[in-house]
Amino acid sequence: MAFLSKGKKIDLYNLASELRVSVTLEDKIIDLREKITSCTFFQNNEQFVKDMLDNIVDERKSLEIEALKKIEREDKFLADQRAFELEKLKLQAQNPPASVGNSSRMDSNPMRLDLKTVLPTFIPDKDDMSLFLTMFERQMKLLNVPADFGVSHLIGVLPSDIGRLIAREPEEMFRNYAHIHNILLQRFKLTADRFRDLFCRHQKQDHSTGKDFFFELRTFFEGWLKELEIDSFETLKDLIIADQIKKKVSTRLQESFPRHLGNTE
Repeated sequence: MAFLSKGKKIDLYNLASELRVSVTLEDKIIDLREKITSCTFFQNNEQFVKDMLDNIVDERKSLEIEALKKIEREDKFLADQRAFELEKLKLQAQNPPASVGNSSRMDSNPMRLDLKTVLPTFIPDKDDMSLFLTMFERQMKLLNVPADFGVSHLIGVLPSDIGRLIAREPEEMFRNYAHIHNILLQRFKLTADRFRDLFCRHQKQDHSTGKDFFFELRTFFEGWLKELEIDSFETLKDLIIADQIKKKVSTRLQESFPRHLGNTE
């Protein structure tokens, strides 16, 4: 009977199904074990049931391993694809196409790189500008693009309405990437609630790797904590507990929570 303890809940569900034992989704592990051990077939064929559970567990583990291998293959394919695109961009940066005109005019024009192949599309109502800029700056660094050309390339990967926002800046500040960076962060600043929502609901995209997904989740989580000024384990613990409580209380009661416990009003 002790062998039942090695099975996960899903294994016990499958075993109960094989034994034609009636179970529900609300049943806990202890309930499943009790129902299985109470059935007549188990009592008369305990060794056979043990072998059944062993097979169920082995099959689940085999499927889990195969699923992990599939994810690893997909991540490797995406990483190789991204590395290939980056290498193409590096070659473009090192060998820009010749153009008509004198050399001084060529030097004043930024290199044209199709960064949209390695960057996700920025959606103002959904995405975090801070995360997008971090990813953009990483690509610029990998490609060794001069800082003077940063704004020009940034406009090329942002929606046209954001490009117009940048274009309104004074001419002397237009090529200042640090200035444009701060302008965009202020314009598209996310609230603590929005960071929390992104952290809780964010899904791995088909074109991203597991490492990308981890980085994105960490960015959203850190943004949530930063906006609420969470700077110690105690305040983090209070926030997590309060966040669970808020899921089960009225909006009116939520407004009474201190700001550091998640009330951003």
